[in-house]
Parts: sequence; structure tokens; C-alpha cells
Amino acid sequence: MADERHLHPDWIRAAVSEEGFAREQAVLARMWGFVGLASDLPRDGDWFCTTLGSHSIFVQRFGTELRAFENQCAHRFYPLRTAERGNGPVVCGFHHWRYNKDGLALGIPLCPKLYDGAIPRDMDMRLRRLDLDCCGEMIFVRFPPEGGGEGLREFLAEGYPILEAMAAPDRPATRFTLNIDAHWKFSHHISLDDYHIVAVHPTTFGKDGHLKPEVVKYHRFGRHSAFLATEEEGRWQYMLDTCGKGPYRPSHYAIFNIFPNALVSLSNTVRLFGVDNWYVTIIRYRAVSRARSQAHVWMFKAPFPPEETALSRLTRPLVDRVLPPIVARVVRKIMGEDNDVCEGQQRHAGQVRGEQKLSAYERRIGWFEEAYSAALADAGDSAAR
Repeated sequence: MADERHLHPDWIRAAVSEEGFAREQAVLARMWGFVGLASDLPRDGDWFCTTLGSHSIFVQRFGTELRAFENQCAHRFYPLRTAERGNGPVVCGFHHWRYNKDGLALGIPLCPKLYDGAIPRDMDMRLRRLDLDCCGEMIFVRFPPEGGGEGLREFLAEGYPILEAMAAPDRPATRFTLNIDAHWKFSHHISLDDYHIVAVHPTTFGKDGHLKPEVVKYHRFGRHSAFLATEEEGRWQYMLDTCGKGPYRPSHYAIFNIFPNALVSLSNTVRLFGVDNWYVTIIRYRAVSRARSQAHVWMFKAPFPPEETALSRLTRPLVDRVLPPIVARVVRKIMGEDNDVCEGQQRHAGQVRGEQKLSAYERRIGWFEEAYSAALADAGDSAAR
């Protein structure tokens, strides 16, 4: 039997090999990965459960702090959280061990009787705590890497202030999840592809939806990339100079792909009563298995005040109530068209033997794959188990 390491190129291997998928997930678990929004946890004790690098984890609010832990009791390794989200103290449903915000077991039933007179604090039984930091409302988590690793601000490079300004919903986001029968990277690839629009989205973007070269502006920052649809030069620098300092005024469609698993877009959904209505969409691509993934989507009105007219100001409450479900329906349709392509790629992934022939409009896929290959190469044998 041929060695699969030579049969399939690096970029496709995790989609066709269980061993390749396990290694990929172990490596990426040590890098900052987007897992959700802080506004998903508005109350003390709120938590949500998800996965990171094939490990079940949960993120919980303790007062003003957010903490992340591996979802596994330190006693007999039972999952502490068995639902998608909820509210309440960290108590194991198997033997009622209770943990504090530091992950230390301070409530162990019958502890002195069953553990030779020991008290819970002396036993020093702890949950595995993860690194957590936020950029705006975006929560990023990782399993602690050897040597500490780079901070989130350094990881996001010059894109940090832009994301911080964009990821600031002033009301609950519209949320939905799509299941995709394909490796997660196919979905991320298609979001980096500006070449497929006419072929894949003829009813949503139109048959004349080819992008003109003069409006395609790509920027690479750290491991990440951005696409700005504008003829104006200097808009990237304008965003850097004004986001977080103000006042930033949106004028063009923009996509920010954050390695390894997130997308943040800014789009003008519709012009009503003489005013543009800009929305932010944040997508998390979550690996479920080698050939299955999920796209978790958050959508909300962009946190940049529009230049209102008298009529738009009067109709603003109605527009802000009616528009979100309409925008969500359009985004679902577009993503559904993309997902059909990704699932087709997955069905034939085992036949891939070579590298992708990327066009100028797919340049960011190449950048992404460079970051991906570098991450796997740098990890060596010290990746998370």
C-alpha cells in the first residue's frame, strides 16, 4: 500500500486521512482559535460548550471574567457540561464535585471520610484551564503552547484594531448554524476565493458578478488576510487609522479571514431612505470530523453610526427590527450554495494528487495554505495530544 504521506499533498491530507486530521487538530488547538462572542454569555454563570482541536471545552462567565476549561472532571473524567449552553456553577453530574473559577475542586462530597482525612483544597484537583483572550466581543481560546506563545494582539497583528471595532454588537446577534459534509478547510477556502462568484452564485450575485481587477484589493497581515472591494487606494490604511479611534465610516465590502478558523465581513445590505445599512457577519468554521464541519454564524448591525436623514431616523426602529432576518436569509442562501461545492470537493478529495492551480483571485488561499503548512511544520512532535 502506498504511503499516504506521498499519495496526497499536505493541503488535502487532513480531509482524506484520519491520522492527518488528528495531527492537524492537535496542532491548531495550540493556536488562538475563535470560539464565540462574549455577548453570548451576558449573565454571571452563563456558559457554552464547544470543541477545540477535537477536545470538548466550555467557556463560562464568572462575574466580569470569562474562563475556558477542558470539559472533563478531574475525578473520573466525566463531561462537566452535557448540553450546548446553560447557566450554573461548575458541578460534575457524576459525583457532584464542584469547581471554582480557577478550576480548583473546592467541593468534594465526603472528602475527609473517603480520602484519608484530606480536605478538598489540599487535594489540589484541577480542571485543565485554557488560555482565553478577547478582541472586541470575539473570544479566542487555545490550549497553552510550550513557552507561552504569542499574545492575541500579536497573533492578530495589524488587524487587531479593525476586528476590535467591528466585533462590537450593541444588541444580541442573529445566530444560526449550518452543517456541512466536508472538511472545514474547504469552507474556509471558498471564503478566500473571489473567482467562483458567477459559477456558484448566479441567482444571488448575478451572472455579471465578475469582480473587476481595479476593485480587488488584497492585504496580508500576519497569518491572516483581507479583501477590500474598492477602487480607492489607501482604504486599508484608513481602516487602520480610524477603527477604534473614530469616526470610521464604511464605504466598501470587506472580508477578513482570521487564521485558522474565522471570517469577519462588513457589507452594505441595502440602502433605505437615503441611508446605507451596514452589517457585520462573523463565521466560525468548526471541525467535527475529517469529513464533517459546522459553520457557526453571528450577524448584527455594524457598530458604526450611519449618517442619518430625518426619514431614516424616524424609521430606524422598524428597519432594525425587520432587516436582520432578511439579511440572515440571504446569507444562508449564499452559504448554502458554497456548501454544495465544498461537499462536492469532499466526495472526491481522495482523488487529489497534486497542488491547486490558484488564480490571482484565489491568492489568499495560497497565503492561508502557507500559514497552515508553517503551523504544522513548526509544531513538530510537540503538538497537543
